[in-house]
Amino acid sequence: MASKTTATRRSWGASVPPAEWRQRLMRVEAPARYAAARIIWWEFFSERLIPVRWGHLDVLLKNRTEVTDPALVDALVAVGAPREWAERRVVVKPRRRKKIGGKWT
Repeated sequence: MASKTTATRRSWGASVPPAEWRQRLMRVEAPARYAAARIIWWEFFSERLIPVRWGHLDVLLKNRTEVTDPALVDALVAVGAPREWAERRVVVKPRRRKKIGGKWT
């Protein structure tokens, strides 16, 4: 089961049905559409078992074209994601190095 923090972060799109996600994604230009679809699927539908999954998004998951981080953030915002969430979800910030046991990690 998802933690409360995870559930709260995902609440912006949890009530959107798969058919509507597909409609929203189809308004985004390819290849950003496919990259955004993979994130939407992962965030909202990945925990479903195969017998209860919907095919609405599955067809969009097959294309593996990569896009730039800004293009992906813009695509997620275009389908309804809050910009702050999209940026946190897509852009990986470098972590600070720590000194543990006399060694830098």
